[in-house]
This record gives sequence, C-alpha cells and structure tokens, in this order.
Amino acid sequence: MARLTPARLLLFGLVASALATVACSKGNSSSQLPPGATPTPTVSPTVGPSSTPPPASGGIAFIPDAGNGGPGGITVAHFEEFGGGPFPYKPQFVSFRSSVRQLAIDSSGTTGLAVIKNSNGAYTLLQGILGLNTGTIFPGGAPYDTSVPPPSPAPTNAVIPDITEEGMLAAGSNAVGLSMGPGGAGILGVNQASVQSPTYNGFIGYTCKSRTPTFLSGYSAVAASTTTNTNSGDYSLLVRGPQSLLSFSVIPNFGVIPPRFTICYQVQDVTLGARVLATPGAAGHGVMSFSPTDASRAILGQVGAANEQVILLTNLPFQITKSPPLSLNGGRVNSIAFSPDGAYGAVGTDAGLFIVSGLSGSTLTIVGQGANKSKAAFSPNYKGADGAYHHLANVTSVGFSSDGTFLSALISLIPNSPGGGNSGTMVALPFNTATGTLAAPAIVDNNLPLNAYYQDILTVR
Repeated sequence: MARLTPARLLLFGLVASALATVACSKGNSSSQLPPGATPTPTVSPTVGPSSTPPPASGGIAFIPDAGNGGPGGITVAHFEEFGGGPFPYKPQFVSFRSSVRQLAIDSSGTTGLAVIKNSNGAYTLLQGILGLNTGTIFPGGAPYDTSVPPPSPAPTNAVIPDITEEGMLAAGSNAVGLSMGPGGAGILGVNQASVQSPTYNGFIGYTCKSRTPTFLSGYSAVAASTTTNTNSGDYSLLVRGPQSLLSFSVIPNFGVIPPRFTICYQVQDVTLGARVLATPGAAGHGVMSFSPTDASRAILGQVGAANEQVILLTNLPFQITKSPPLSLNGGRVNSIAFSPDGAYGAVGTDAGLFIVSGLSGSTLTIVGQGANKSKAAFSPNYKGADGAYHHLANVTSVGFSSDGTFLSALISLIPNSPGGGNSGTMVALPFNTATGTLAAPAIVDNNLPLNAYYQDILTVR
C-alpha cells in the first residue's frame, strides 16, 4: 500500500445522483458544448436477409468515419450469427453531431465513448454511446470537452487539445475513459458509465514518486489491460509516443464508494518508439494490444526503426521485458489484436494479415496459413468496391469477435490512402481458435467511408 499516495489518486465517482449533478453543471456551460440538441440516428439498423434479428452478443464491428470529409458518424456491421456462422447484415451508418475519430468500448461491451470533432475542428468532445448491448447504437447525452479546463481543484493543465486515442479502464459501472493526445501533458480520465454524460474525474501527469520519463511531449496513444495482474492486483497501462514507451501501474479500489484508481508511472523504454505514430491527424491504438488474460503481457508493432517488426512485452507494469523482435516481411505493421483467449495475435500489415503465437512464452512465431502453411502474409482474394477481385492488402485495423471465431479487418484498395471517398472495405474471415488459421473472407462490406491513412480505428466485439 506504499504506492497509494493521495496526490496520485484518480478518483472516479460512480454514484448516479452525484454524476447527474456534475453532468448538469457541465451541460449548462456554453463554452463546453456545441450548439444544438444531441442528434438521433438517421438510419435505424434493420434485420438482414433472413428474419433472424441482428446478433447482440458479439460479431459486431464499429467503424468511425475518422475525419474522411464525409458525413460524421459510425458504421455498424453485424457479421456473425448467434450460432457462429457469417451473418450478411447490411452495414448501417449512424449519424453523430460531427465527425467521429474513434470509439472505445469497455471489455463488457456495455459502455462506450466516441471521440468527436468540436466546432473549431479539433477532436475534443467525448460522447457517450447508447444501445451497445444490441449494437443498435446512437449518441447519448451531452459530451465532455477535453479542451476546457475542469473546475478547481483540478490542475490547470488537465486538458487534451486534440485526442488521438481513447482507451477504456475497467468495465461496466466502473468503466473509465482515458484520453491521450500529443499536445497534452498527461492522461485525462472521464467517467460516463451511469448517466451517458461524461464528467471529469482526474488527470495523471508523467511524474510519479520522483520518477520522470526522459521525453515529455508527443505521447499520442494509450492502452489499458482488461484484467488485473494476478500477482500485484494492478491493471497495466501503456502510453506510447514518437520516441518512447511508458508503463503505468493502476491500483483499483472497488471496495469504496466511489471507487478509486491510483495510477503511477513506473518505467520507460526509449527504443520502442515509432515516428509514424506522430503523423499529424493520425488516430489509432498505437500499434499495441494487451493480452485479455494476462495484464503483464502486450504485443507492440513498429518497434525501433523497423516498422515491419512485432515484439512481445512481459513483466508489465513494473518492468518492460522484451522478446526478440519478429520480422514479418509484410511491410509496415498497422494494427495488432489479441484473440479473446490470449493464445494468438493478429497483425495487420501493408501486405496482408499475419497470425502469431507464443504469446504465453517468451518468443513470437508466425502461424503458417493456407494449404502450404505459408508464413508469408495471408492475402486471399476479395471483391472490391470497383467490382474487381484483389488480394487482401493495406490492412489498417484488425479486431476479433468476442468468441474469437472471426477476425475483422479494414482494408483499402489504395496503399497509404490519405482518405476520402468510399474506397474502404471491411472483411470478416473465419478463424480457427484451435490452430490459429484463417479462411477466405466470409463477409465483404465495400464502399465504406473510411480513412486508411495510418488510422487504426476499428472496434470489434
């Protein structure tokens, strides 16, 4: 308990009445909210080609517009039936008040936050999401503006002028949103689990216990483990910037009302930066993913100067122990996701898809794909938006369904596309959870208005 320093407590109130009071005070601030009422969806999702209702438990992809210049909102694509087969449900677009850069959903699939654009063109508004239980989402109550300083006694620098990543810590009624951006001086925490109107709940700087990392600017991505460490009881949290990786411990205390989280910077690695993460306007998960079964383990891509390598991290959060890097020879690594059982990792690259194993050990290996068990990028044919067949490539974002039987991926016909237009495609590929092998795409959704330029924006459950 020595690390439970009062100055480092991040306090998140979860009593509905208390939250309602804070939400009301923020809702009356004209400088914090854009004009106009919260819009409702322009399209309500309908059933697919059969009478089977859309699945609610899993196999749903949420695709923000990511600032591509078109309508602002999120495309919802159900791709899995209750029985585990592919579900050819027509994707539906749900309008928001402005462009949606990202959507973060907690591990229970019940609480979410969307990062949307404010009237000045920056992404600072955190919008609560309703309807996640069934996947028929729509905007919730008033958003929280991270560019507006919260009331005292919050520190004056508790602002994020432009959010490039929004992560989620804990789940359900304890869920907390964690915002990051290269112009911020730390991690901004908000709570919106109870009333769908996010409220300020704390700000964590980069100094803790007299430990200060070498680089103090440009950090643009955050990832939190979905479980606690079996030894320490801490959650693990990673923050990534253009030159380094920071590891934080998170001590939860759910035995008090409201619950408390003690977040403290522990250790830094200056060899795991990736300059591409600092690309202006880029949004994404920092090419990193935590094991869903072990808070001490994570996979990183774009390590050091080699953008085609991935690495396994262990002993988090108090150490950063690195495995030998694994070269994929598939071009730049753009996105990483763990399978729900923690046994495999999916890696999206410019050349296609890779599945890696060895995640419970200390060395990563490539799982061979296809009839000849090739360890090259898996790049099957699919029918693109232009009506022609293409090899699956330019993978910018990946995610597993909650049962692990499908891998969803965002792809583009145009390498390193700067975005705009309807050049995006989402595919859902059957995944063998026992062997780690992929099959040809079972679902192909074309003409998606997505930005494929370094944007890792797909959220799947």
